[in-house]
Amino acid sequence: MALDISNDRKKVVTGQIGRAPVMFTWDSETGKMITRFNLPRGSRGVNAVSFSEDGSMVACVDLSDAHNVYVFDAKNGTLVWQAPGDTNKIFDVAFSNEPGSKAFCTVGVKHICMWDAEQGPGSKKKGLFGSFEMTSFSCAMWDDQGRAYC
Repeated sequence: MALDISNDRKKVVTGQIGRAPVMFTWDSETGKMITRFNLPRGSRGVNAVSFSEDGSMVACVDLSDAHNVYVFDAKNGTLVWQAPGDTNKIFDVAFSNEPGSKAFCTVGVKHICMWDAEQGPGSKKKGLFGSFEMTSFSCAMWDDQGRAYC
């Protein structure tokens, strides 16, 4: 359902659908499983995944009604934190490519939210549209200067 590759191109993360969905990290050269991540029952599936710039964290979004956002330790698969994402569907999650940054964003139907994986769920900031009409975003990515593009 979802896939991302680490910046060093050595690991791949994939997410599945199901009652109690799982994610796996894989060695990109051998296909050997490295880590398993378990989401709680009722999550329905992993809609989007992203590696942090240094590959130490994985963020994902589930398909539940709350569109929960999860941050996991990529090395051992432990959950760092979880928070409700947005009432509208989230289509993508993307970490910043700025060296040392743990910032990431989630984008979807009529919203964009900025997060910091190190600061936890309280770091969520909704994007402001000002006088412009609110729009939806299907995907996002970041450059190495800390700018997000949707």
